[in-house]
Amino acid sequence: MLAAQTGSPRRVANGDIHMWMQKRNENEPNSNSIQSVEYGSTSVLVYATVFETPVDCTFAFLYSAFTFNECPSLGLIATQPENEPLVPSIIISTLQVSGGTNTIPYAQLFSSKTQLGNSNSDVVVMDGSSAVNKLDITTAEKHGIIKYNEAGIYFLIACGQVGSAKDTDASGEVHLWMRLNEKDIANSNTIKTIRNGNTAVLVSQTVVKLEAKDKVQLVFSTTNKELGLIASKPKNEPLVPGIIVSTFRLSNEENPITYAQLSSSQSQWGCVTPKTVKLDNNDGSHHINNNNGLIAFEESGTYFMMAAAQVGSEDDDGVGDVRMWFRLNGEDMADSNTIQTVEKDTAVLVCQTAIEIKTGDKLEIVIATDVTQGTLGLVAAKPHKEAAVPSIIVSVFKSTGSTTNSERTKPGKSNNKKHDYEIIDDVAYLQASSSKNQLTGTNPKAVTYNKVDGVNGYSTVKNDTFLYETPGYYFVVYGAQVGTPSGNGNGEVHMWTRENGKDDPSSNSIQTVERRSLSVLTYNSLIKAPVGREVTLIVSAYASNKCSSLGLIAQDFKHEPLVPSIIRSEIQLSDIDNPVHNLVLSSSKTQLGSSNSKAITYDQDQSTGVGIPTARSDGSIKFSEQGIYFVIFIAQGGSAADTRASGEILLGPQLNGKDIPNSNVIHSVRSGSNRGITCQTIVKAEANDKIRFVFSTTNEDLGLIATAEKNEPFVASLIATVFELGTRDNPVPYAQLSSSNSQWGCITPRKVELNNNDGSNRIRNNDGTIEIEEAGTYFVIAAGQVGSSDGKGNGDVHLWLRLNGKDIKDSNTVQTVDGDTIVLVCQAVIKIEAGDKLELVFSADVAKGKLGFVTSQPESKEKVPSMVFSAFKSSYTKSSKHYNKYNED
Repeated sequence: MLAAQTGSPRRVANGDIHMWMQKRNENEPNSNSIQSVEYGSTSVLVYATVFETPVDCTFAFLYSAFTFNECPSLGLIATQPENEPLVPSIIISTLQVSGGTNTIPYAQLFSSKTQLGNSNSDVVVMDGSSAVNKLDITTAEKHGIIKYNEAGIYFLIACGQVGSAKDTDASGEVHLWMRLNEKDIANSNTIKTIRNGNTAVLVSQTVVKLEAKDKVQLVFSTTNKELGLIASKPKNEPLVPGIIVSTFRLSNEENPITYAQLSSSQSQWGCVTPKTVKLDNNDGSHHINNNNGLIAFEESGTYFMMAAAQVGSEDDDGVGDVRMWFRLNGEDMADSNTIQTVEKDTAVLVCQTAIEIKTGDKLEIVIATDVTQGTLGLVAAKPHKEAAVPSIIVSVFKSTGSTTNSERTKPGKSNNKKHDYEIIDDVAYLQASSSKNQLTGTNPKAVTYNKVDGVNGYSTVKNDTFLYETPGYYFVVYGAQVGTPSGNGNGEVHMWTRENGKDDPSSNSIQTVERRSLSVLTYNSLIKAPVGREVTLIVSAYASNKCSSLGLIAQDFKHEPLVPSIIRSEIQLSDIDNPVHNLVLSSSKTQLGSSNSKAITYDQDQSTGVGIPTARSDGSIKFSEQGIYFVIFIAQGGSAADTRASGEILLGPQLNGKDIPNSNVIHSVRSGSNRGITCQTIVKAEANDKIRFVFSTTNEDLGLIATAEKNEPFVASLIATVFELGTRDNPVPYAQLSSSNSQWGCITPRKVELNNNDGSNRIRNNDGTIEIEEAGTYFVIAAGQVGSSDGKGNGDVHLWLRLNGKDIKDSNTVQTVDGDTIVLVCQAVIKIEAGDKLELVFSADVAKGKLGFVTSQPESKEKVPSMVFSAFKSSYTKSSKHYNKYNED
């Protein structure tokens, strides 16, 4: 038996997955199955078979995928939920049920014809067989009857290919159950919702005690006459039967076998915290005791176990995921987890395994839910004139054969080796990240790091805390990939810093998480760090539904670097006695906009810095000395209190009252969503030059939003950071580059083109291939204006760095596009050698439209580039003055 977890890596694709069997490198006839993958969903494709095989016979499972858009990817998806077993991309359980001689009664039957249903129950007919022994199927084609010639305990499983008739896109439900001697078998009914002509495999299974001459039939009904069991013949693949039925004897009176057929007549609702499934019906058992879901085994041996749960929602209006796995003797069974997405519908979620059991072992089935809307779980129902639909059906039996194998494919492990960076110059730096999800709730948690991708011995990481060993001024950027593990949750993620155990005032920032979305929450700081200073990053989350999980999300994509849940990029700008010229400004006031540009202003009493005068009342910063300056502005874009306004915010810098070319950004706000805006540039300034930031909005309720959060630091509406790059006597390599062309992506990664050189020194740009002329430690940041060609596209855009033709590990970031536009930030601190070549790379996983980096020309405003890239080398002159490492700040 096979259970494949079908979907797409970020659930943005839709299409079909086909799966079939090969024996001895030849396709097995009539073995194909199809599962539709809908946007935002994942489900389990089940295939079951019984066959006779000689020694050394090889078999394999093949699959293909057909997408509705050329840019997404579909297939078998492995995921790792928080505090649960891995969800493998596929689980294959094979079990020998008899020896090669004195074979048991068994059969594998199928239907090559489509059978449409109605509200009255119809018998399923089967016109073909691939294996039959000691069973009478002579009336299966006309009446669907399987006649059993010998008494015993039998296992039956039916896999129906349910969907809508050819050239229709019908919706409704298909029900499938079993009859014994023309009477419905209790607790055997299952239901699958069909929407807009999609297709899936619907499973019904049982272990039942039969007498000689007993007759079993499969029965189905539909709520729409265009629905039923659909047979088809894909090109270059085996036939997809309308139904496949496998049955075989487990034991007879002379050789009784241990088994159990259990179910539940009660609906059972889940939440984030795992919950044991209750089983209140004992439909048949031998040497297995069931205590309402605690299954105790009286005999050791090799067992096959299968749970088929009818998942749905309390009011048929729920949205989210249901997960189900096994627990043995109080411990979760590794790699046993499966997932079914619920989207105001119902389906059967299957979980199966083959395992060695000891006498006295206790087995449980466990569920958890990740909810966007409503209440999700296992749903019992009683359709009119049909067998009851239990919330779960469990079949367990011991094998009398001699071999067992249960295989699970696991995602490849990432290479966690540290980059071997040679130290250039005397600059402390750190590039750290995490490959683990970091979920949280309203109780704040410290962000942890399990990967150090680059370091020059000054800063060290101890769990969640950075300890500074070299005194100096440091520039730090945090890039947090916020979202939910399955895409079901929505709400807000908050992030701030804590120094020496105390929250930093006004360091908080907020990112709205929408369903099915990922985004990067960016926060930067410039700090003065004596030896021993500790800096910790803190996160909290506020989910709109108590049964969903929010936080920092790591993602692993094929042929791309890992998307870490957090990227921390830190670089030393100077020693502590000769500080770099710098200025940090913020605002504690909300500043709303209009269609006319407004200058952004700052709190006059909250600035910090050295060598750059604070901003004036008109928001302008006047440089007292000529120099090259890096400027980064991070604002909290959203809508005014008690409004849920929508529209766009346009923001950018001006030098001496004129827009700085290729530096503007656009930020969409939907229904009051609160997200960070990042805008950065490198500017060559003369003495007395003035720089300021201006913004405009398409809705007067939109702007830069300050909020006071309970039990957390204040959320400033904006933070502006300015510092000098080198000095007149010690100029450093830098580059400010951009692109004035829109660039569309697909699954295959492509280089970002950069056709504008807005300023540089000792860094050359050849349309996106950036050559570094001087070795050193560099800070690089790319800010891409992601969106779609028509403003209506949907999917994900990925952005990462490539050095000398090789992807930089752990540099990937993701932004979901859903008919909007926003800035996607990717940053790193890396050691670079002279002659090294750096590139930006992106891909798109598309559900609808064309996605990528978008250039636009707002009316009477400076053009918005599709990409803005800044890079600089950090270099400073060490102080000869002795520094007391125990000095306080």
